[in-house]
Order: sequence, then C-alpha cells, then structure tokens
Amino acid sequence: MLKQPLSRDSAPVTQYTCGWCNTHFKEWQSKCISCGGPMPPLPGMTLSEEPPPAPRVLPKGFETKQKWVGNVPAMVGGIFLLVGLIIFTVFIFVLPLAAPFPMLFIGLGWFFMRIGRKQAQRMISAFQNGRAVKGTITEVYHDASMQVNGRHPWRINYNFQAADGQTHDGYASTFDHTAQQRQPGQPIWVLVNDDKPEENTIYPPVK
Repeated sequence: MLKQPLSRDSAPVTQYTCGWCNTHFKEWQSKCISCGGPMPPLPGMTLSEEPPPAPRVLPKGFETKQKWVGNVPAMVGGIFLLVGLIIFTVFIFVLPLAAPFPMLFIGLGWFFMRIGRKQAQRMISAFQNGRAVKGTITEVYHDASMQVNGRHPWRINYNFQAADGQTHDGYASTFDHTAQQRQPGQPIWVLVNDDKPEENTIYPPVK
C-alpha cells in the first residue's frame, strides 16, 4: 500500500460533504437538507449520535452511487476497461497482431470493477442490517495506490470489536478534505454484520 505523508498544514476546509448524496455545504450541519441523511460528525473526540436500529432504509440513490459513481475501484476499473476496449477495437483493424495486448487493460478493468462491486455490496449489507458498535480510527493518509482524475483519496483505517470478541479492521476511502483532520484514536460508529465481520462500514458514511 503506497502512502503519502499526511499534512496537517493543508488549505483550510471550506466545505463539508454528505456521504449519502455527495451534496456539499460551506457550514457543517447534523443532517443533510438534500437527502435527509445524517452528516459525518466534525473531526474530534466526541462520538456522534448512535445509528438507528436495523433494518435501515437508506437515502434514495445511495445504493447506486456506492456501486458505481462513488466506488473508486469500480471507477478505476471502468476506465481501464473502456481504454482497453477502445485500443482493442483500433488494433483489430490497424495492427491485428498486437490486438491481444489491450486484453491486459480489459482484464485489469474487470478485476478492479469486480473488487469494487463486492466491496459495495458488503458495505450496503452492513448499512442496512449491521449492528452498531463503537470503533476507533487508527490511521489516516493519502492512498497513493489509487488515483481518480489526478486525485488520491484519503484512506481512513479503523478497528472495532465484533460479536466474536475479536478486534477487526476496516477502512473507508474518501475525497472529503475533512478526513485529514481526523486523528488516530477518534471514536466512530461502525456497522458490522456479526456473522461476517468483514462486512462493516463507518456510520455515517464519508464521501
């Protein structure tokens, strides 16, 4: 995993983003006026309001966005797949002997898209049916191994204790610049499916 140093001296945060619908606000508020979902809490050591009990109804459009629009691996995979298909089509007519070369891009694209879709499905399952437990942020950094439109997402690593009594790890990727102000040790709510602890997510979501 490639990491970029986390600078606390970056430009001041000028907007807050709803993790449900990606609406931006200049001033923080507890609930998004666009979709009605709870906003990510301000960076700090205060735990936000506890999530509602399962099963939960997700804001309209959130599931689709998680599977495609807001899914970094799926977006990267889609780009690779599109580029590979274009090159393959061109090579078929211009340079037939080199036509197998673009299959590498197509294969990588499919691989990333599959990973992204699986991650999204696990996350959606946790949002809808997961049990709320208290977790802790362990690390925040720029994930240099992932890039979309020239930007590296922030990666928020966290851990929590599941019903099996074991400590499990999870992470969230976000382009929200408030992530850089979140510190290791900050308490968060985590939604987890106890029979599958790998199905977990931060609540409220970050975008």
